[in-house]
Amino acid sequence: MKLTTRTAEIIIIGGGVMGASLAYHLSKRGCTDVTVLEKGKAIGEGSTGKATGGFRTQFSTEVNIKLSILSRDKLKTFQEEVGIDSGYSPNGYLFIIHNQETFNKIKSIRTLQNNCGLNDVFDLSINEVQKLQPFINLQGAFGGVYCPSDGFINPINILQGYTNKAKELGVKFIYKCDCEKFEVLNNRIVTVSTSSGVFFAETFVNAAGAWASIIAEKAGIKLNVTPLKRQVAVLQEIDLLPSKLPMTIFLEDGFHFRVRNRQLLLLNPTLPETIDPFDTKVEPNWLKKTHEISKKRIPILKHTSIDIENSWAGLYEMSPDEHAIIGKSELENFYFMNGSSGHGIMHAPALGQLLAEEILDGKAHSLDISALRPSRFKEGKLNLNLHLL
Repeated sequence: MKLTTRTAEIIIIGGGVMGASLAYHLSKRGCTDVTVLEKGKAIGEGSTGKATGGFRTQFSTEVNIKLSILSRDKLKTFQEEVGIDSGYSPNGYLFIIHNQETFNKIKSIRTLQNNCGLNDVFDLSINEVQKLQPFINLQGAFGGVYCPSDGFINPINILQGYTNKAKELGVKFIYKCDCEKFEVLNNRIVTVSTSSGVFFAETFVNAAGAWASIIAEKAGIKLNVTPLKRQVAVLQEIDLLPSKLPMTIFLEDGFHFRVRNRQLLLLNPTLPETIDPFDTKVEPNWLKKTHEISKKRIPILKHTSIDIENSWAGLYEMSPDEHAIIGKSELENFYFMNGSSGHGIMHAPALGQLLAEEILDGKAHSLDISALRPSRFKEGKLNLNLHLL
């Protein structure tokens, strides 16, 4: 294949929901000389297409709470803005709590949540939990925490919406384009060599998801983002539970479930068996264990079976403090948009807008994202996260 040389003002590496959101928000501001390089053959082949579509504001740090609120506001007007329904559905998030200590920890962040503008998080008694979610076994449970404005979104619709609108505004998306190496001179990236040719640009952005550290390494930078496999079990049976039920999460072990397209999705965040960090095969032992847990927690599932063929796994992009890494790297014209640690889909609308502001204006002004700066790890200023949320 004959390789060509191309130029752009900004090159984004990664055409998932993060890269697409940034491309759209740049072009919306009038910066349309943007090229997105995506190694997949088509839209949605990476982690975005494998997300289950949960959305929540219930976090334990100020920056994550505010990112969710900003994203939620943008998702509500998504169809009006980009022409596709974001799928935002406020079915709620229900956390099941099993002891007083856990309840106290979650209660301790309520003031922070309220100060951030999150005022619809409620403590529930066992009886209130049972009314809201009548299908689960609450033996041994202490109570619950519920936010009705949390719920679900459609990851592929969000990706498609941002991609389509960015293209309409002039952004170029190039698929089957694998990043091979960067040319770095005087602390700046000059070119990126890819399987589709050599690209010149003034600014480069790493939006490569779980593969972000590999991209950073090609520019001579260490980026502490690691892939983490998350698996999803799908039941054979349909219409087992109502579609309007909230996302229900047992904080005791992290097991959670939701209804999507009439099917029940089961999630159990255990460490994978494989030593390959990029492996996305569904593990039989995990399926069996998760199914057994589900039958104890949701008695109506006693005689169900797993749809092995349609169960799947995807990759989170984990940072050391489980918060996104957003902003300029050690190189003058290389930005990171990585490490959202399982919250990428829900925060992509906000992060695309905020990084576009930083690139074009020198600073994000819609929201203070200094807590997400790449330099925080060297500075020893990690975000203190209550891991229950």
